[in-house]
Amino acid sequence: MRRAFLFVSAFMAFLMVSVDLAEATEIKVGGMLRYRPEFRSNDDFNKNNDDKTAAISQRIRLDVKAKINPNLTAFIQLQDVRVWGETCQGCTSMGEFDPDGSPGNAMGGSPEIPRSPLASNTSPDLFQAWVQLNNAFNTPVDFKIGRQVLEYGDERLIGDLGWKDQARTFDAFKAMVHVGRHQIDFFAAKLNETEDVNLQGITPFDWQSSALKDQDLYGVYGMFKLFDPNVPNTWKNILDVYYLNWQDGLVGKNVNTYGFRLKGNYLNLDYTGEFVFQSGDWATGVTQEANALAVKAGYTFPDLWSTRIGAEYDSGSGDGDSSDGVNKSFVFPFHTNHAHYGLQDFFSWGNMKAIQFNLNTKPMNGKVILDIKYHIFQLAEASGAWLNVVGNAPRIYVNEFSSDSTDAGKELDITVKYPYSKNLKIVGGYSIFQPGKAAKERTGGNSDNAEWGYLMFLTTF
Repeated sequence: MRRAFLFVSAFMAFLMVSVDLAEATEIKVGGMLRYRPEFRSNDDFNKNNDDKTAAISQRIRLDVKAKINPNLTAFIQLQDVRVWGETCQGCTSMGEFDPDGSPGNAMGGSPEIPRSPLASNTSPDLFQAWVQLNNAFNTPVDFKIGRQVLEYGDERLIGDLGWKDQARTFDAFKAMVHVGRHQIDFFAAKLNETEDVNLQGITPFDWQSSALKDQDLYGVYGMFKLFDPNVPNTWKNILDVYYLNWQDGLVGKNVNTYGFRLKGNYLNLDYTGEFVFQSGDWATGVTQEANALAVKAGYTFPDLWSTRIGAEYDSGSGDGDSSDGVNKSFVFPFHTNHAHYGLQDFFSWGNMKAIQFNLNTKPMNGKVILDIKYHIFQLAEASGAWLNVVGNAPRIYVNEFSSDSTDAGKELDITVKYPYSKNLKIVGGYSIFQPGKAAKERTGGNSDNAEWGYLMFLTTF
C-alpha cells in the first residue's frame, strides 16, 4: 500500500511540476491498461496429471514525455503488474518461467539468465526514466541516458519482452550516430550491480572485494539503408551489422555475439535473413562456440484481404556433450522470442531447428486480423538440453539424454486481432502443441497434447 501511495504521489507531483513548465515545454501524458485472462493445460505432456491453470493478469502504465527544447527530451514511465486475486506483488502471467524451473518469477539468479534488466518484482515500479539530447554539440550524434527500452531488428537478440507483463528495460547509456540514411548505435547497460552501494557511494573495501563481478552488456549496432527512398519500384534492403558483448564476472562469462541481418522487400515480396555466431567464455574454464540462423520470406496479395503467405526456417546450435569444456548451445537472454518459435514458449533460438508456415489476412476491410502459424520443431542435438523460450530449460528438459530422436513436436498457433477503436484493441489466441518422439522419450512415455489460450484487452491513451 505504501509503495502504491508513493507511486501515485510521485506521478501527480510530476504532473503539477509539468504545469509550471507548460510554457517552456511540450508535455504529453499517456498510459496503457492491459488485461489478459489465459489458461494452460498439460505442459508436462501428461493428461493424467491435473496441471490445468487459469488466471487474469494486468499491466498498467502511466507516462509523461516533456520536450524541453527542440533537442532535449525527458521521459518517465511508471508501471504496475499483478495477477487478479493474489496478494503477491510483481506477479507475472502464466507461461513465464524463472531460471530455477517454477512459473511466475522470472528474476531468479541462474548464471544463464541475468537477474536484471527485467522490471522490479516489487510493483509499482519505475519502468523507464531517460533523457535524450539530439544533435549534441552541433554534431549528428544523439545521446540517451537512463532506464530505457532497447530494441533491435526482429528482437531475436535484444528486445523489450513486451508480451511479458513485467517486460524489460535496461539501465543504459546510448549514443546514436547518424550518417546520411544510416545509423550506428553504441550502448552500454548495467545488468546487475554487485557493489555495496548506498547514498554515500561505494566504500573502498566493497569495491575491492567485488570488483569486476557485475553483469554488463555492451553493443555496437549499425543499420544501413541500401536504397534510395525516392526511387519507386526498387529493391528496398536494410542491412544490420552488430557486435554484442555480455559479461558476468561472478561466473567468468564473457560472450561475444557477432551477426548481420538483411531485411527487404520488392513490390509484394518481403524477406529477412539473419546469421549470428558466438565466441568467448561461457563460464570459468568453459568456452563459447555457437551459432544461429533465421530466414523467412512472404508474398502479399493486396486485392485478397491483404493476405500474406509466408515460410520461415530457424536453427540454433546445441550442445550434446557438456563435459568437453565447450558450450555449443546458442544462448542470448535479452530477446523477445515469444513471437518467433511458437506462442506456447517451448523453444528458444538454441538447440533447435524449426520450419514455419504462416498466413496473415485482414477480412472485413481490415477490421479483423487473422494470423495462423504452423511449426515443425526438431532438436539440433538429440542428446542436448531442450531450451524453452527463456533459453535456460526450466520446465522442459535441461539434462542430456541418451537419445537418437530429434523429433520435438508440432505446434499450431491461431491469433485473432480486433482493433475496436484507435485506443482499444482486443486480441485472442489459441495454441496446441503435439509432442514428438524426443518429448516422449524425455517424459518416460508421455506425449499428450498441450494447450494454451488467452483473450487480451489493451487500452492506450
